Amino acid sequence: MDAYGREHWNGREMQPLMEYSQWRDYAAVIRKARASLALVEGESAAQKHFAETRNLVRIGSGARREAQDFRLTRFGAYLTAMAGDDTKSAVAHARVYFAVRTREAELGALEAEEVRQTALARSREMVDYRVFRDMMAENAPDYSPSSPATRMFFAMVQNELYRHLTGMDAQEIRSAREINTWPGRLEGKLPRTADRKVAKNYLTAAELAKLDRLVARLCLRAMDIADDDVHLSLAKWDGLVRTELMMSRRALAA
Repeated sequence: MDAYGREHWNGREMQPLMEYSQWRDYAAVIRKARASLALVEGESAAQKHFAETRNLVRIGSGARREAQDFRLTRFGAYLTAMAGDDTKSAVAHARVYFAVRTREAELGALEAEEVRQTALARSREMVDYRVFRDMMAENAPDYSPSSPATRMFFAMVQNELYRHLTGMDAQEIRSAREINTWPGRLEGKLPRTADRKVAKNYLTAAELAKLDRLVARLCLRAMDIADDDVHLSLAKWDGLVRTELMMSRRALAA
């Protein structure tokens, strides 16, 4: 790692590990890999992945002197392994190692982006859901935030949304699936008991994005009703939610 936490390998440190007894032979392999990258992606890419440096090396007398070296990124080290001597077992092992590490990095980047998109979808859905609740408070005469009827209504809404997305209600989702997202996942934290009770944590990124859109649609419908100063009971809101989801299913089937 360098001072900024970026992974890199020094050519002279890799030389004996790759079973090259002479630096000039291993340096030739590095230059070959660098030239191949420069040919395909340009000199700037070659400089990024094969930075030429100067490091202190020990000479025969035991003294140290400054000599040429290369600082390789993971990709640069992988290309160097690919350009190495096929007869050396260390080269073969290095090829596998760097191929795996490169793939792990790619998957890590994809996972990070998926988690980011998931968090965005969930935050938008939470905002829209809060607006929907506010509209309910203004336009449902029998709405009370802490009443059993209201809690049952929102549990119904959530389950209808889950069934629309997955064909399962919240409890069935938790039973049938492995948890997919939770706070601290990227930092290596394990899901808490509370996280495992939230059905949304078992949805895929695509399902969460669709849930976001469905809740936004319900929110817009509720805002239209509020603008028209129409007051609906919880039972009528129940029917409205079911109708909206039914229309959405019909649109998909058309």
